[in-house]
Amino acid sequence: MNPSPSSSPTTTPYPSNEEILSQIKSNQSNQTSFLSQMVSIDSTLEKGEEEVMDFIWNFLKTSFSSQEFEMEKVPMNESILRNLPGFSPIHWKYGNQYNIVLRNKQQQQQLSESNKSLILCGHADVVPSTTTTTSSSWTKCTTPFTPTIHLNRLYGRGSGDMKAGLSCMIYALLTLQQLHYIPSGTLQLEIVCEEECTGNGCLALRHHAAASSSSSLGEKKKFDAVIIPEPFPFIVTAQLGVLWFQLHIVGKPAHVLDTSLGINAIEVAFDMYRHLQSTLQVEYNTNINSREEEEENQAFKDIKQPICFNVGKIKGGDWASSVPSFCDMDVRVGFFPSQSVECVKHDVEECLRKFVLESSNDTMKHVKYDITYFGFQADGAVLLEEFCNNNNDDDNDVDDEVSKEEEEGKGGWQEG
Repeated sequence: MNPSPSSSPTTTPYPSNEEILSQIKSNQSNQTSFLSQMVSIDSTLEKGEEEVMDFIWNFLKTSFSSQEFEMEKVPMNESILRNLPGFSPIHWKYGNQYNIVLRNKQQQQQLSESNKSLILCGHADVVPSTTTTTSSSWTKCTTPFTPTIHLNRLYGRGSGDMKAGLSCMIYALLTLQQLHYIPSGTLQLEIVCEEECTGNGCLALRHHAAASSSSSLGEKKKFDAVIIPEPFPFIVTAQLGVLWFQLHIVGKPAHVLDTSLGINAIEVAFDMYRHLQSTLQVEYNTNINSREEEEENQAFKDIKQPICFNVGKIKGGDWASSVPSFCDMDVRVGFFPSQSVECVKHDVEECLRKFVLESSNDTMKHVKYDITYFGFQADGAVLLEEFCNNNNDDDNDVDDEVSKEEEEGKGGWQEG
């Protein structure tokens, strides 16, 4: 299946649009096969990403010319990452997980100011596909990791988010190589792990680039642009922050003959979460229009409810006829770019503390709980205004009028 590396790529002449489209069409079958093989590999957090990364690494190794490209594995080293700004804490082990970098060798030469640089970045991990769902949950596939093509769409866990994006960015560069054209500027592919829960894969690459003189960023500290082919319905120019935590409730066991003797930890957990939703979530969504100085929030002003809290996982109790004495609830909190992770942590902790302290329910005064932070601790971000509004007034090919669809195609997004 692997296409042969080009024997002698050159920087000229430029391939025509027709040549590029023709080559893309001829690659379609191979690209679909490549995507299907990636989708068939379970790359959830539980299974790990070593298998899918090994598959991608071997494909790149046999597909791209070693004369024009070089490859690098960047490991996930927790002992280093945990001390870096932007690290999201984990309660699992990385083992042999690594990220992949493919770069054209032009980067090893001294680059002039006129050279353009681009990163194509994507992730290989996928969110879990629970084994307890009924067969009707996957109507197009026999299993989530059995990719199936139906009406020209490929179905399977991760086919959209974002293994299709990975295949597109890899085959975009491969197509140029097959046409004997390699861009003269700086071009780098990055396949990162653990995007769905921490973002630590990208953190590992950025740290490695800054620390290594032989890395792609050794001489050029900043790239001109990054394209991340996620399956969003518009071009994203802003991103909400995300915080994960686990709320652990300790109740009091009792027999159902007299539930008043116990403290139902599951009920308490939901009471506490509902309070977070009805107070803090509402406050965050209201503040988008009440604080004019926080201009970075305005990217989300046209979204009905940009800030969402969510209970994604819950475990509690051990018997239907016993008052549950414990409950663990995993919660996701979104917040605006104008807010920081530490401030949001403080808000969550204070909100729950006051709820328990000021509750009119005497039972709440005997509740014990703690909060553990793991996974996403990611601040929000807004693309610089000059990149969001990079219009050339002298370009006669650009219409002055922008359609409603194009206007709606710019804005903020929430992830994680």
